[in-house]
Amino acid sequence: MEIRLIAKQYAKSLFIYGIMAGFTIVFWNYTGSGKISLEEKVFIVLAIWLTSSISSVYIQIESLKRIKNSKLLTKEDFKMCQTKLLKKSIPIENALQVLRSNKVTEKWNFKIIDSEIYGKSKMWIGLCGENLKIGFFVNQITIQSRPVLRTTIFDNGKNLRNVKAIKKILANISIED
Repeated sequence: MEIRLIAKQYAKSLFIYGIMAGFTIVFWNYTGSGKISLEEKVFIVLAIWLTSSISSVYIQIESLKRIKNSKLLTKEDFKMCQTKLLKKSIPIENALQVLRSNKVTEKWNFKIIDSEIYGKSKMWIGLCGENLKIGFFVNQITIQSRPVLRTTIFDNGKNLRNVKAIKKILANISIED
């Protein structure tokens, strides 16, 4: 199963980076920066395509393995939208106060709308941040993180890391807080 998931990641990245490499060649031809032979075009496209694809997928896989503390990855790990459940009942105001004062999440923007906390994490290198949604229900909290840009292909495990961090913070809140 894991090999099939990794193959899908490589195929997706090859497709995206192949399009980018094609646009590079078209741009190069129309800027008049010199005549490029067919062999040179093929070499440039393949070099950009393969290098970008292999490095992106490798970084994604290694990041996910490090976050999970496991070498075995599942289909869920590759999703850009990560969701976790926490079986606990906490007043929403207490949760917001703890999230705003925690060292990991203090720079994130949080606000309460109805029975949910919405937030946005800070920007990261190559990422535009994540939209966070924490829903409070009877004896259950749902935590969701997804990239701000829907076109994100690789997040290097950032959404999974966010969800795990928030879940850990909320799990440590006692009712008296």
